[in-house]
Amino acid sequence: MTTYDEKVLQQYADDLYQQAKWIVVMSALRYGLAVFLVSFGISMMAASSQKQVSTDAANSGVILVLFLTVVGIAVGVDAGRRKAFMLKLQAQQILCQRQTELNTRKQLTHLTPRFSIAALLECVLDDVRKVLHALRVWLIGEVRNMLDPLSQLLR
Repeated sequence: MTTYDEKVLQQYADDLYQQAKWIVVMSALRYGLAVFLVSFGISMMAASSQKQVSTDAANSGVILVLFLTVVGIAVGVDAGRRKAFMLKLQAQQILCQRQTELNTRKQLTHLTPRFSIAALLECVLDDVRKVLHALRVWLIGEVRNMLDPLSQLLR
């Protein structure tokens, strides 16, 4: 029979944070490469359909391919940030569950027969309130961090 091991939750949360650390870069690279390949392929097909391509048309094609690639990278960064945020939020939920379990276990070891279930539930609810408050504060900070670049762009 498998027994509970709180280290598994900690390891999973650590893995989620590790994934979140690199996902922005990987998404930007993936999106940028995909857009570059598609736009380059289309520009090559357009150029091969013409008998002769002028230097200005070729330069315009290269500039368009590079512009679309930069747009693809920007979209990839945005998608990566959203995914990283979701991974961090999931990790925080797991850590919240783990901390609740650890606090509950501590309180259960101090139980005596005269300790009421209502008092135990009140202690657990108090811990949950504290963790949810900390999670809310962290979440507000993450949202502000995400919105700061947008507000700077709008200025």
